[in-house]
Parts: sequence; C-alpha cells; structure tokens
Amino acid sequence: MALTREGLPERTCIACRRKGPKEEFWRLVRRGDGRIELDLRGRLPGRGAYLCRRGECWRRGLKVKSVAHGLRCPVALEDVEGLFRDLLVLAPNRGSEE
Repeated sequence: MALTREGLPERTCIACRRKGPKEEFWRLVRRGDGRIELDLRGRLPGRGAYLCRRGECWRRGLKVKSVAHGLRCPVALEDVEGLFRDLLVLAPNRGSEE
C-alpha cells in the first residue's frame, strides 16, 4: 500500500488516477448483496473504489465501465445513475463544472 508523506494510506481516483489522502475522495462500495452505493463515512464493508470530489471526475468516473473496473464486478446503468444523483445532492454545484 502506498503512503502519503504524512504516513497515511493513499487512494487513487478511478477517473483521473490522481493519488491522495482518503479525505479527498468519495468512496463507492459494492456491498455483499451486490448493491453499489456511496460510502460517506468510508467504513462500509465491501469492495471499494474512490472518485475525486471534482465534477470533471464524476463525469469520467461515473461510467459503467469505470465503476465496474474499480469495483471488479458487473454494474448496471441504474446503479451508476443512482450514484450520480447521490453526489449531486452532496455537492450540487460540482456536477456541472467544466
């Protein structure tokens, strides 16, 4: 596991591949029952993938292929649309950034 200069674990964005501390990313998680959801506290059990909190990464990263690759499972379009809606609720001005 790669560590930051402060000795904290690094995370990598599934869209832009930027690395940084956990606090700079949203965590997507595949639950044991196959559901995919946004893990706001970063503590839900299951396979996780990380996405920058920048709007441009949402558009690139929230594609079925990117999420499926990051979570190592097939992903339905409805799941990805649900994630995007959840992110828009958290930070509505970011979804339309260029």
